[in-house]
Amino acid sequence: MLKKGKKSRMKNEVNAGSMADIAFLLLIFFLVTTTIAEDKGIRILLPPWSDEKPDITQLNKRNVFSVLVNAQNQLLVRGEPTEVRNLRERAKEFIINPLHKEDLAESPDGAIISLKNDRGTSYATYLKVY
Repeated sequence: MLKKGKKSRMKNEVNAGSMADIAFLLLIFFLVTTTIAEDKGIRILLPPWSDEKPDITQLNKRNVFSVLVNAQNQLLVRGEPTEVRNLRERAKEFIINPLHKEDLAESPDGAIISLKNDRGTSYATYLKVY
């Protein structure tokens, strides 16, 4: 018999088991349907690690093709202003040296291309030069 002053209290419970199942199914769904994007960047092959110090005393300035990109994205090749579109041809001429000029590399095996960028160089210009 119920007393007049007290109401029967019904417990309001939510079955959490079905919510856990739904959450698990949603998790599996998103894991399966999500595509993982590959990182796109510059793919370069680094030389193997060596503990010995390189012998820089034999470096001949004649064999170094220096490319500098300043903060205004201007290109300096061996100290001369150059356009990016001409860089490939100048590098080929430097490395091959078909006319055996004294200011170009002695041989293709000894040619070194040095790329230097200013901190303010834009990434797009860096990629064009690279």
